[in-house]
Amino acid sequence: MGVATPVLVATATSGLPVTITSTTPAVCTVANTTLTLVAPGTCSLRATQDGDANYTAAVPVVDTLTVASATGLVLPSQSISFASPGAQTVGTPATLSATSSSGLAVAFASTTPSVCTVSGNTLTPLAAGNCTITADQAGNASFAAAATVSRTFAVSNPAVSASAATGKTLYASNNCGMCHGTPPATLKVLNGANNPTVIRSAINSVGTMGNYSGLTDQNLADIAAYLATPNI
Repeated sequence: MGVATPVLVATATSGLPVTITSTTPAVCTVANTTLTLVAPGTCSLRATQDGDANYTAAVPVVDTLTVASATGLVLPSQSISFASPGAQTVGTPATLSATSSSGLAVAFASTTPSVCTVSGNTLTPLAAGNCTITADQAGNASFAAAATVSRTFAVSNPAVSASAATGKTLYASNNCGMCHGTPPATLKVLNGANNPTVIRSAINSVGTMGNYSGLTDQNLADIAAYLATPNI
């Protein structure tokens, strides 16, 4: 630290531009090709090229360097242990846990805020998708910053509990019987019995069913349950 940093240079065999990022922002940051040293520790840089219509994405390359203090002091390193919390369900908070070898507290952050958020060590799943959480330890006067550790896991919607009675009401109120009759029905509608995915696919692909696009997943689950038990 305290000295000029070199311009970062990386090339791809395709000739396409390479993107360089820091995976240890507590130690170093990158803006375009400019490296900025933030604190003593291990700086980890990642070079990527995502490809285009003619080339596939390149394998990312990671390089590390040691950042000393302005006095030349190199602080002891530390590492983070962060186990994946595993698959999560929308609307059900979870507690994150991670430790550093130094014993210093670890901070969590979400890089996918549309799918999940973090406050302290509490994870809140918001929508179905892939959630990525990073764990950081910025170091102190005795320890260098730790390399960032990230974990990615799936978030799914909660299981739907279907009601055949509600489905019967929905079938009638949406005038489904005008085309399909009253179950037991014709025109392949019974293919959707206990299979709301089939019903959703038909709504999306059959032009005459586009008016039903506003039905929710819960609605379709209820209708599918009714089709499976039409004599309720």
